Amino acid sequence: MVRSNDIEKFDRSHRIVVYEPDGKGECVPTVTVPELAGQLVDSLYEAREQIWQRFRKELLEGRISPLRLFFEYNHMTWKDLAGRMGTSEAAVKRACEMDGFLALDVRTLQRYAAVFGVPVADFFSIVETRGKVTAAATTHFDGLFQEVAVTGEE
Repeated sequence: MVRSNDIEKFDRSHRIVVYEPDGKGECVPTVTVPELAGQLVDSLYEAREQIWQRFRKELLEGRISPLRLFFEYNHMTWKDLAGRMGTSEAAVKRACEMDGFLALDVRTLQRYAAVFGVPVADFFSIVETRGKVTAAATTHFDGLFQEVAVTGEE
């Protein structure tokens, strides 16, 4: 997985469009930027970052598998993940532990990757950029191999 180490912030690009009648039988759009939305979205981004950091630490300590990191980051339930995988909750819970993850075959990892919307390669690496560095990933072979290009200021 390639991600910036910076916490994402609400850029005020979201707008609310409200249509109101103008008295002539026509609807007139009014466009606004919700003030509270910026605070709420920033809080959401901060909460997601806290989740990421907590479960990243657990992953690096070997207490959970990469699947659990993606499971928590996507706010899924065991029932939801099991349903999407077409298996039992016990099976997905087992796969979210490191021993269970290590026993999975490539086809099963491909199915998990499809559920999370990531390439399989994301289960095996984390690339974080810091400062004025960017990284872009290109996947090959249905997400089994990932090429990461890192660029920065010269």
